[in-house]
Amino acid sequence: MIVPRPENAPDQVAIYMIVNGNKVLQSVPEDAANILPQLDSKAVASLWQHAAYRARIGTYQGTPVYLLDTDEPVELAGFESLPLRQLLHRVDSQLFALAGRACQVAYFIRTHLFCSQCGQGLEEVTDELAVYCRTCDYRTYPRISPCIIVAVYRGHGDSAEILLAHGVRHPEGLYSVLAGFVESGETLEQCLAREVFEETGVDVECIEYVMSQPWPFPHSLMMGFTARYRDGDVTPDGNEVLAANWFTFNALPKTPPPGTIAAQLIDAARTKCGC
Repeated sequence: MIVPRPENAPDQVAIYMIVNGNKVLQSVPEDAANILPQLDSKAVASLWQHAAYRARIGTYQGTPVYLLDTDEPVELAGFESLPLRQLLHRVDSQLFALAGRACQVAYFIRTHLFCSQCGQGLEEVTDELAVYCRTCDYRTYPRISPCIIVAVYRGHGDSAEILLAHGVRHPEGLYSVLAGFVESGETLEQCLAREVFEETGVDVECIEYVMSQPWPFPHSLMMGFTARYRDGDVTPDGNEVLAANWFTFNALPKTPPPGTIAAQLIDAARTKCGC
C-alpha cells in the first residue's frame, strides 16, 4: 500500500528511493554494500523537509521503503543520480519493482497539477494515491498502460527456435521478444496476435500466459506470454522492428539482462521447447 505524504520520517533505518526526473540516487561503486541509500531519521531530516513529494511505497525484506522526489539532484557521499535502468543489473526484481514504483508515483504527481477537464488546479488526495479537482468533482488516478510481451517459438529439442527482433529503440546488437500496447476494445490475446503479425508478418497459436512485470518507462504493465508459430514468413515492418529472425536457443544473439520479463520469457520458451 502506498501512503502519500507521511508527516514524519521513520525513526528506524529505511531505504530511500531519491528520485529526480527518471533518475534514482544509487551508489557509485558497483560493489557497494548498500546500492540505495539506507538512512535513519537524523540523516534524512534535511532531505525529508525539502523533498517536493514523499510517500511510503512498500517494504523490502522487512525494511520500509520511501520515495523522496526532489527538484534538484541530491548530493550524498558515495551516491549519484543515475538512470533507473542501471538498477536492473544491480538489484533483484523486488527492489527494482519498488524503484520503478517510486519513479511512476513521482511522475504521476509531477504531471498532474491541473485538471484535464476544466484546467483548474488539482489537489492531492490524502487517503489514496490520486488527485482531485474541486471545481468539476473529477478524481484522477495514476495511468497504467497495459502491454503484451511474447516469446514466439517453434520446433522442439536442439532444433527449436525463438523469434527475436531488433527494434528501433534497442541498443546496437540487442535482440528481444516482441511487445506492444493494448488498444481500446482488445483482449490481451487479440493484441498479441495483432502485434506479432504487424511487426513480423507471423501468425501464432497456443497462446499461454506466463507472468507480468511493471515497466516504469514511464507507466507500463507488461503481461508476458509464450506463443507457438503457426505460419508466415518473417518480414520486419521497418517501423517498430528493423530486423527479426529465428534463433536456436544455443546460438542466441545479445538479449535483455536477467531480471527483465523479456529474459524470463526467453527461458520459458526454452523450457517449452525441451531445450
